[in-house]
Amino acid sequence: MNTVIHLLNCKDISFEHTPCFKTRDRQTSWFLSRKVKSIEKNQYTRLNQTLKVKGHIDEFSMVNYAMINNGKKWLYYFVINKAYLNENTTYLILKLDTMQTYLFDFAFRDSLVERMHYDRYNSDGTVNKLYFRNEEDLDTGEYTKRNEFLVYDYTTKGGYIITSGDRMGARNGGSSNPTQPNGNISENIFVFLKGYEAFASTPYDGGDGTLTTGYGVTEKYQKAYFDKLLPSCTEQQASQVLYEIMYNNFFTPIWNIIKEKRKNINQNEVDAFLSLSYNAGVYGCTSSPMFEAYINNKSVNECVQGWTDYYVNQGSIHEEGLRDRRQKEIMIFRDNKYVFKPIAIVGGGI
Repeated sequence: MNTVIHLLNCKDISFEHTPCFKTRDRQTSWFLSRKVKSIEKNQYTRLNQTLKVKGHIDEFSMVNYAMINNGKKWLYYFVINKAYLNENTTYLILKLDTMQTYLFDFAFRDSLVERMHYDRYNSDGTVNKLYFRNEEDLDTGEYTKRNEFLVYDYTTKGGYIITSGDRMGARNGGSSNPTQPNGNISENIFVFLKGYEAFASTPYDGGDGTLTTGYGVTEKYQKAYFDKLLPSCTEQQASQVLYEIMYNNFFTPIWNIIKEKRKNINQNEVDAFLSLSYNAGVYGCTSSPMFEAYINNKSVNECVQGWTDYYVNQGSIHEEGLRDRRQKEIMIFRDNKYVFKPIAIVGGGI
């Protein structure tokens, strides 16, 4: 079945903010007004996949959204990444916009609204005073899940959500004093490293010909682990494989050296070197002047010397990101402070 594909530039729509329409026609017209390019006679496109289109990757620099008609209805997608295949072909990595795709396919039944948004203005243009009545003081942003439990079985009776968690961002390592190591990977560094690796439920080509899946697991360098996640994986499965790689290939080699030679060890210090080794390799970590100073029982301030400029690939497109990561590792090592990044999703997501 042939499909019609429109590639769009929608600066004013995201996973968190999306327009609402009263009719399908208004919805279609709004998106078509943002069309950059159209593709016809393309084979049927399944939900959440990598779309191969003709054209150099530079031709799609303004594209961040797509609408696809499979002969039945319009499907709406975010274009969350692009990958260069060759001079005439580009991969567009799609993520289904479920809100816009199914906007007119569901209806609210009788519901209890515990919190609502007031309109800022009345119909006559005056300010709606109710809008300013209650200051809820809600902390916004991403959170890390600490635990979950069943409050009530609403399987056949609608839904109910009760939630609490820790906001993503800066977090102290757990106390005013650095924590003692337990001979394992800490939760803090596991969440920290996830933020530097995008999650993919299916393999994708990042642009260099190397297939990647899960949390940065490559077919070329980690084939045994890569094969565990085929043909597709859940976030939980990807997390388990990431843990196995971190523990077997990175944590264990550096921990064996540290526990033998360092007298006073704190968990955050081990975490910082684990992050460095996951980025620069075990040898890159253990041969660094910071690690040498650490296992020779130098002070914390002596150990961080040279960390800022170590393994930053100076002059490359990755330099800025690597310098940022080195700074975050110093914060972990010296201050016992972890800064968590939101986890990006590519190749279709969860």
